[in-house]
Amino acid sequence: MRRMLRILLIASVAVAMAGCSIITKLPLVSRVPERMEDPDAYINPKETDELYIPSDMAHREIVDLWIIPTIADRPSQVLFNEAVPIPPSIVGEADPDLVRIQALGPDRSWMLVQRTPETVWPVVKQWVQDNGLGTAYEDPSQGLIFCNALDLQAQDPMGLLALVSKGKQDAQLTGDDWIAVRLETSMRHGFSEVHIRYLNSAETPDIQVWPIASTNYTVERSVLEALANYDAAGYVAPTASRVGRDISLMPKVETLTDGDGFAVLRLNVDYSRAWATIQRAIVNAELTTTNNSSQDGFIEVVVTPDLRGKRSGLFSNFLRRGGSRDSGPETIGVSIVGSGTQFDVSLNRGENVTVEFAQQFLALLRENLN
Repeated sequence: MRRMLRILLIASVAVAMAGCSIITKLPLVSRVPERMEDPDAYINPKETDELYIPSDMAHREIVDLWIIPTIADRPSQVLFNEAVPIPPSIVGEADPDLVRIQALGPDRSWMLVQRTPETVWPVVKQWVQDNGLGTAYEDPSQGLIFCNALDLQAQDPMGLLALVSKGKQDAQLTGDDWIAVRLETSMRHGFSEVHIRYLNSAETPDIQVWPIASTNYTVERSVLEALANYDAAGYVAPTASRVGRDISLMPKVETLTDGDGFAVLRLNVDYSRAWATIQRAIVNAELTTTNNSSQDGFIEVVVTPDLRGKRSGLFSNFLRRGGSRDSGPETIGVSIVGSGTQFDVSLNRGENVTVEFAQQFLALLRENLN
């Protein structure tokens, strides 16, 4: 009996092995081919036979669900395989990770780019050239480009003039048109800001001065979005400009010390931007305020033991001598003082505010600026 079982077991194993061998020799539909198609093959595509639709089937008109963007020759264009221009990305708004538009109030916005000015400057220059805007005045040290008066009847390769023409018509403007661009550093390290101004006037503006505001914000925003989409689409191959490095040396935020050694956060912006920036930094740092006065430039911030998790030793440095961690939350005053385009952010002095605490608290705010 044992001998018979042994023979049956050996026979079963032999049949199973033979079956596996047969299966492995069979062609598998899902098997990955040994050699994949050459990804460069799209450079020289071949047309297939025309699709035949039987007469008894319902016919429907074939339409393009995804429009293929046209490819135009442009200087410094990114190429695929060093031979064929890469078509631009189709985007409605700018890439939210690398390029986005920030707004302050209902009539003020700018483009925030996650790159340094020396790499953004060539993109701005190429955008001006590709749209045929021309340059009436340029000050690289200030990141300023003032374009020629726009000829809205000229060739419009990228549709920018059509945007301006429509906005001008909707606003019932009759004067000549100008566009100015200014590249600046950002509050955040390694970022850049691009600002746009649109002017409509019967007289030629001072092209060597950055305009305070646009004639029409709707047109300004349309032009800004066009520039943001141009940057996000990657029309220009990544390059660095020596001129842009000079712009990088113009900081928008600095950490200084006053005569008593207390830290001061200096913002090189106007008051509206400074106030909104500090308010936003407080929110980003997950701090709480109890009293805000934009007119007086004063913000009262609640200090709790939770600050210990945000920055090591911050709450400990704030405690009164001999105080207790159970003494409950307390408040500190943050003041914004200055004029023009320069405002200093500092902590109001008190027995709780030490040099170390002021330095660490303002560092926490700086880390959360955007």
